[in-house]
Amino acid sequence: MFRSSYYQKILDAFSGAYGPPDRTGELPWQNAMGAQFVNHITVWERSSASIHMNRYGSEITDGGLTIITNEWRQWRIDHLKEKRKSAVEDIK
Repeated sequence: MFRSSYYQKILDAFSGAYGPPDRTGELPWQNAMGAQFVNHITVWERSSASIHMNRYGSEITDGGLTIITNEWRQWRIDHLKEKRKSAVEDIK
């Protein structure tokens, strides 16, 4: 987590270290008071991990940075598939 006001400085530092992001995007973001903003999403993909950065987190003053290994990502995908499969079987 970092202060969202530092987003551009952190983006510049990571871009300097890892090159331009592999993916960028914008998503609508709304705070608890109903004010709407644009959340900037930035992703660097590497052979063993990916770095995900977003300008806003749970609060407008907080940004987020997550490093996800490919191994963990695959485990999470498999885990979610199993949970869905189990939920469908419970309905039957």
